[in-house]
Amino acid sequence: GVIWYRPTELQQLLAFKKEHKEAAKIVVGNTEVGVEVKFKHFDYKYLVNPSQINALNQIDVLRDGIKIGSAVTLSDIQIFLQKQINELPESENRIYKSIVEMLHWFAGMQVRNVASIGGNIMTASPISDLIPILMAANAKLEVESLDGGRRKIKIDENFFTGYRRNIIDSSEVLISV
Repeated sequence: GVIWYRPTELQQLLAFKKEHKEAAKIVVGNTEVGVEVKFKHFDYKYLVNPSQINALNQIDVLRDGIKIGSAVTLSDIQIFLQKQINELPESENRIYKSIVEMLHWFAGMQVRNVASIGGNIMTASPISDLIPILMAANAKLEVESLDGGRRKIKIDENFFTGYRRNIIDSSEVLISV
C-alpha cells in the first residue's frame, strides 16, 4: 500500500513534497522509518528516496567551512572529513575531528553506509549523535520549498520545538548542512 518515489531532480522532489507534504516521508537510510512502521504502526502513503538528486549528494569546500548535501551518507562524510583533517592545520579541523570521532561510534558500518546527515537531523531525536556537534559549530541548514523558496536555519536552542519536532515546515526539504 506504499508508493515509492525516486526523483532525480530537486524540482521534482519539491513539487512532490508540496503535493503530498503530510503523506510523504523522505527516506535515505530508513532506520527511523523502519522503527516507525514496525513498532509505532505509522502508515506512510509515499516514501521518497532523494539519493539520485546531485544537489543533495555533494560536499563542497567553502571559504568558511564545508557544505554537505542532506543525502550524503555518514560514511562518505567520514571519509571526506578525514581527508580535510589530514590537509588542514589543527586550528581549522577541530570540529571535523569531533564529527569523525562521533561517526566512529555511530551504529555499524552497514548503517553508516546508507544513513545520511539529513536523516540524523530531520528525525529530531533528542539523542541525536551529530546535533550537539553541529550546534557547537554554529551549523546552518538550507531548506527549500516551492512556495517559500530557499532559506537558512541555524541549529541552535530554537531548532527543536518539541519531542521529535523542529522548526522546519512540513513542506520544506533539507537541502544541505
